[in-house]
Amino acid sequence: MRAANLSPRTIQSYVEAAEQFGQFMDTCSHSTDLGAIKREHLEDFMNVVLQRHSASATANRLRPAAATVESL
Repeated sequence: MRAANLSPRTIQSYVEAAEQFGQFMDTCSHSTDLGAIKREHLEDFMNVVLQRHSASATANRLRPAAATVESL
């Protein structure tokens, strides 16, 4: 991420989003193995975050997840 010239705060936000996603997967008893993660898991996670935060805050928190969904 540093090679992509991202700010330390952006990197921290991405790490926090990944940690939150991992906690979500554990709570739902889904595998956290990268090969087992499906688009539906990321969409479900985004919906949970949307229920707790505004759309703009959700977009900022989940930008890396959104990019991942697009690639699946």
